[in-house]
Amino acid sequence: MFRQIVLVIVCTLIFGKPVSSQPVLLKCCRYCSTGKACGDGCINKNDKCSKPKGCACDGTPPSQDKVKQNPECQGRPANDYVSFTKSRSNQIGVALGLGKPNSGTLEDLMGKAFENAALKSLKLTKNSLNLGGTIPESVESTVIQLRFKSPPFIETYTEPQSLIFEVKNTSARITPSSFSPQIQRYLAYLSGLQQSPRSIPIKYKDFFVPALVLITPTDATISPALMNKATQLGVAIYLSKASESCSKPYGSIKFSDSILTNSEIKFKTRATVPDIIPKSPATVLLR
Repeated sequence: MFRQIVLVIVCTLIFGKPVSSQPVLLKCCRYCSTGKACGDGCINKNDKCSKPKGCACDGTPPSQDKVKQNPECQGRPANDYVSFTKSRSNQIGVALGLGKPNSGTLEDLMGKAFENAALKSLKLTKNSLNLGGTIPESVESTVIQLRFKSPPFIETYTEPQSLIFEVKNTSARITPSSFSPQIQRYLAYLSGLQQSPRSIPIKYKDFFVPALVLITPTDATISPALMNKATQLGVAIYLSKASESCSKPYGSIKFSDSILTNSEIKFKTRATVPDIIPKSPATVLLR
């Protein structure tokens, strides 16, 4: 039973485990030199592939020397980082022979390569959460800490599968209808957690804020419509963007801290919603 005599002085949300980015190359996750690519792996050349297009590629790993330095690096020190855009992602893909400019093959392979790089860089694991056929890249837990006084103590509750990570290699403005029906399903699922009687104890409901983290190239943005919709539903929206290293091997990327985009969510909750989901800086080679 909740003790009415105690006074809640602060509630802190801790989104999942610390998000720590590690260096990776943007590349196909596997190269099939003796068989052929099928999904994220290789099969015999004579076998029929029954899996959707994944991050595996035919052939042998290309030389990263084919990737030229990002033009934005001109005049900058080698340890500097510059923006990493969707068009730059496609330039790297063309240089590595993954497809012709503006082709569907290039879009698919670089989308998978960017997703693979983000998951590897941020040490996120694939999940099994299936939302009507829509599967997020990764899902983590939210930790709620209630701090009391009289007498002083801290109480902790963990809500599993309440922090969704979605990777999109896009330069678009992301709206509620983008990538339909993915964004709608994520918002519906996360907002539903707050109404669900199954899990969150009554005393935590006012302090619980589920979150969606979008991981994109530098030139992607979050639309006001998506921020407003998420705020209405009680969902925090965070954005993490890629940047590219000016040092060799070219095509190395890292990801920024995840920044809260709909800060109005803070006025709808008694929780202390963090402005940033931090990470320690690291780099990944995109190939």
